Amino acid sequence: MKEEIVKINVSDIADFPKHPFKINNDLNYEELKESIKENGILVPAIVRQKEDGSYEMISGHRRKKICEENGIEQIPCIIKNISDDEAVIMMVDSNLQRDKILPSEKAQAYKMKLDALNHQGKTLSPLGTKLSSVNAIDDSKSQIYRYVRLTYLIPKLMQLVDDTVLKAKRATLTMEIRPAVELSYLSKADQEMVYEEIGYEELTPSHVQAKRIRELAENNKLRLTKNFAINKSYKNIIFCYLTLYQTMLIIQIKRGDLMNNINLNSLKIFLEVANSNSFLEASNRLFISQPAISKSMSKLEEDLNVELFYRANKGISLTPSGKILYNYLKEASDLLFTCERALMAINDVEESSIVIGVQSHIVRNYLMNRIDHFKSNHPKIKIELIDMSTLQMVEQLESRKLDFVIDSSPIETIYNNISITPIGELNTCFIASTQNNINFNTLKDLEKTDIILPIARSSLRKTINKIFNENCLNINVALEFGTEELIIDSVRRNLGVGYVVEDAVEYLIDAGIIKKLDIDYELPKLEINIVKIDNNLTQAANLFVNEEIFDENRSK
Repeated sequence: MKEEIVKINVSDIADFPKHPFKINNDLNYEELKESIKENGILVPAIVRQKEDGSYEMISGHRRKKICEENGIEQIPCIIKNISDDEAVIMMVDSNLQRDKILPSEKAQAYKMKLDALNHQGKTLSPLGTKLSSVNAIDDSKSQIYRYVRLTYLIPKLMQLVDDTVLKAKRATLTMEIRPAVELSYLSKADQEMVYEEIGYEELTPSHVQAKRIRELAENNKLRLTKNFAINKSYKNIIFCYLTLYQTMLIIQIKRGDLMNNINLNSLKIFLEVANSNSFLEASNRLFISQPAISKSMSKLEEDLNVELFYRANKGISLTPSGKILYNYLKEASDLLFTCERALMAINDVEESSIVIGVQSHIVRNYLMNRIDHFKSNHPKIKIELIDMSTLQMVEQLESRKLDFVIDSSPIETIYNNISITPIGELNTCFIASTQNNINFNTLKDLEKTDIILPIARSSLRKTINKIFNENCLNINVALEFGTEELIIDSVRRNLGVGYVVEDAVEYLIDAGIIKKLDIDYELPKLEINIVKIDNNLTQAANLFVNEEIFDENRSK
């Protein structure tokens, strides 16, 4: 049933109580203001009526403010007859679609929503929270609870987390969400002490370090001093082996006599034992006798003055101290693997390899021709393509398991060392079978038929979902696929209207096998980006990027 749109006096609409989302006079706000000046308000606000006859804004706070600034007396609205808890849930879900949201805003919004769900006797689904049949919030259930924990941070620590989004405008010190969650369990006084230490050292703790801080605080052993003692015994041991991009950190750490007692080979043995959870298995893998491995680990524990393993008849497992050591050494191992590949490439770049994170539709429509051209010039260089979600690819890139990522916007990352550079655009379109006789002139006409879309995690899906929501469309998503080939095949079978990259179907349209819908709406272009860690490319990867991505003479 179509909801009625009515015009309401702006002065009769109050802001939503404790609205967690700030209204910033940023570029998006100015663009919205210009659009309203030229075209009026195209998307109605959502309000609910209060007992005194006035109204309360649920979605549309920015539009209301622009009306107030420009002397617009009335605003088109859809009136919802819903309870307090339902209003909170709708307010949160509708505002989470903004382009840029601070972690503090998400934290407070998710807390309000969870409280409302609890009042209703409901909980989040395992995959998080769904907005509608055509849109799903990217945050998983566990990530949502992490955001809620951030509400327990003191404002100064919360600002460090927000600065991961505002880093272009603010100071360089930022803190990722996971370490911030660990610090949220500290008392306010301990959080103040950690913040002072962060300012003194000009470093924020990693996730592993923050877990150690929490562990010390819960045992009433947190005593920070001007040498960042939260991690003194571990930091002095491990950072000396992170010899690549973390070398500069060593300068800030006082090296004690303990350093001289650690043998690098014993750390290598420790990693193998930790990975296999067995002295015997590590012995078989390393071709070292089991007594020698056991003796080496006992010596390492003695040198570090900590217990690294729980030993039992059924096997071994890592202690909390062992887990800390393992996490640092695992990161060091990843870095050294990258170093090894880089050194091998120096000797013979033509015999090396490149590992690229990229989704299949970008391979087909953007990358394949470039790979073909590159292989013609460098036939012996091996290229491996890894297809996974954007989040997974960024994690793999940070772990140095990928050389770089080619992906479409939007791309969000909590890592400050990762750069995102636009490198191209792809047109998108709706397609239908030539047997489909429905007239499609506007976006609204898409409500007449089944729609076939990419899976929810894809950037293509997120982009079109945003358009559906902005235009208040009730879309029936009949099929979802992870590859364009399946979407195209389903359209050819007349199972619905598909949304794809136009380059992928031009030959089918030209051949009259399918048709492109001539909809009176400017569909978004898919922005393609290269995502990489600066100064981390191997020689072969750098060769590919320079010859195929950034070469101005390279034909598209």
